[in-house]
Amino acid sequence: MTKTEAVREHLETNRGITTYEAFQKYGATRLADIIYRLRKYGHKIHTVEREQEDRFGNAVKFVEYRMEKSV
Repeated sequence: MTKTEAVREHLETNRGITTYEAFQKYGATRLADIIYRLRKYGHKIHTVEREQEDRFGNAVKFVEYRMEKSV
């Protein structure tokens, strides 16, 4: 299974994915490129901006990608 296939499957079965999760679970270091290709293949993926505190109490901003579910 390729990293693109793994990320697509993850998006289909989970709420979303972040760059950190993609690296931890699938070794994918270029998640934005994978998302770009999935969108090019016709998948409807939304980018959600998020913010939370890191372990040092600093505010960090990042994005989470979510796939639109088919009905």
